[in-house]
Amino acid sequence: MEDGSKPALLPVLGRSLLRIVPFEAFSFLRGRALGLHDKNSGTFVVVKSKLEEQLKEHLELVSLEKS
Repeated sequence: MEDGSKPALLPVLGRSLLRIVPFEAFSFLRGRALGLHDKNSGTFVVVKSKLEEQLKEHLELVSLEKS
């Protein structure tokens, strides 16, 4: 999901169904924006190691702001 959590069954089904839409592939002509299947289902594929690294950096910044 957008917050890094694993999606439930309904968002996964929605994402899968949206990938079937014939013009869905053209949504990538807008550049690096999310495709219709990701945008409308609120999901997208992430590289777990990069997500964890960004989360760690964010938490370090938050702890610096508090001190």
